[in-house]
Amino acid sequence: MHALRFSRLYSSGNWSTIAPSAARMVLFSWACFWLWFGLSSGLSAHLHPLAITLHIAAPAAVCAFIALLSLRHRRAAAWILLALAAAILLEYNHLMGHRGALYVLQAGSIISGPPLLSALLFFLPDHF
Repeated sequence: MHALRFSRLYSSGNWSTIAPSAARMVLFSWACFWLWFGLSSGLSAHLHPLAITLHIAAPAAVCAFIALLSLRHRRAAAWILLALAAAILLEYNHLMGHRGALYVLQAGSIISGPPLLSALLFFLPDHF
């Protein structure tokens, strides 16, 4: 009985609303993390209040822009998120001194995981 309800909930018709909503929740969680991280790293670096505000606002503004874009243009937001995840991995590789693909994928995937997951969730309704 439970399997039947589960299969009805996640049938092909419902993925069109569930997956984009889940992607926006991942984006929101990612934005909250960067707000917290920006505040804590700005305070620990003893930055000026204006610099802390910019340190916090930059990642949050990117997440907000992509989330707003996804309301109208889900596929465009997904492509931007894929590009963002790739840029994060490439920049992480550059900052870590080119330690190899395995190291970058182990540590860099933690940072680039949320935009990649959101992008996949935005693409998901098109394939089911």
